[in-house]
Amino acid sequence: MQKKFIFIMAMALASTTYANEEAIITDEPTLTIETLSTGALVNGSNFEFGVSLDNPADEKVHLVAALYNEETGEKVAQNYVVASESMVWESSLAVPADGAYRVELFAEHSDEIITEIIEIKDNVTFSVETRTIGQADVFAPTQIAFVEGETTWDLLLRVAESNDIVLDYSVSDWGPYLTGVNDVFAFDFGSASGWMYDVNSEAPAVGMSDNLMAGGDVIRLCYTLSWEDSIGAPLVNILQRYIDFAVDTNSSDEDLLEVIDAAQLIVTDEAYNSIDTSVEYEVNEHIAKLINILDK
Repeated sequence: MQKKFIFIMAMALASTTYANEEAIITDEPTLTIETLSTGALVNGSNFEFGVSLDNPADEKVHLVAALYNEETGEKVAQNYVVASESMVWESSLAVPADGAYRVELFAEHSDEIITEIIEIKDNVTFSVETRTIGQADVFAPTQIAFVEGETTWDLLLRVAESNDIVLDYSVSDWGPYLTGVNDVFAFDFGSASGWMYDVNSEAPAVGMSDNLMAGGDVIRLCYTLSWEDSIGAPLVNILQRYIDFAVDTNSSDEDLLEVIDAAQLIVTDEAYNSIDTSVEYEVNEHIAKLINILDK
C-alpha cells in the first residue's frame, strides 16, 4: 500500500522555526499531531522541538522530523520515533553552520490523510518578567516562531503549556483578563499592581487576544507596580521608588543603609539607565535586596 503523510512544514531560512499548529487525519478515529514547543532554527546549533500525538485508536504511527537544505532540497538530518499510543515526543536536529534550512515534522500512517502546508513567519522575542518585584524572569527572553494570524495571547498560552507556567485569568466579552502568573497576582504589590504587556517598547491599544504579531516583534509581559508605569522605561526608575520608600522609613538599621547606598550608586550611574536585559538583571538584584531587608 502506498504510504501517505501528514506534513507540518516550516519553509524558512535559518532564523525561522515552527509554531503551534495541528494536522488532522479526517478518517475516524481522529489522529492529531501538534507542535508543543520549538527553539530557534539557528545555524550551528540544535533545533529543539516537542510534538504531541493524539492517537486514540493506538494505531502504529511514525513521527518524523527532517531537516532539508533550502537551496538544494537535500535532506541533511532526520529523527523519528515509532508510536502505538498517544505520546509526547521531544527531540532535536543539528543545524549546520552555513546555509538556509527548513524543517518538516510529519506523521506517517497507512490511512488516507490530508497534506496541510503551514506558512511560518519570522520569530518574535517573548518574555514573562517579574523584575519589578526582585524576582527572576518567569520566562526569560526567547525567540519563538509563530503562525500568521496568531495573537500574543495564543503565544502566551502555548508558552505556558510547554513550560509549566500557571496562568490565572478570567474571560469576558472584552476578552481574557490575566490576574496571575504562577504565584504572582494582581494587587499583591499595591492596589494598582498587575500584569501588563508591551510590543517593541510601546503599549498596544488592544488586549493580548487582539494583538496580531509581526516578525521581529519584542513582546514583554511584565508585572508592574502601577498601570501607569511604562514597561519600556528603564528598571532603575522602579529601583528609585524602592530607595525612596526605604529612606522614608527613617531606619537606622546598618544593613538597610548599606543596601540603600549600593542601590543609589546604581541609579546615579548612567550606564544603568537602560532597558538592556543584562542591565535590568543587575538592577533587579538591588530591588531584591531592598525588598528582602524591608520585609524582615
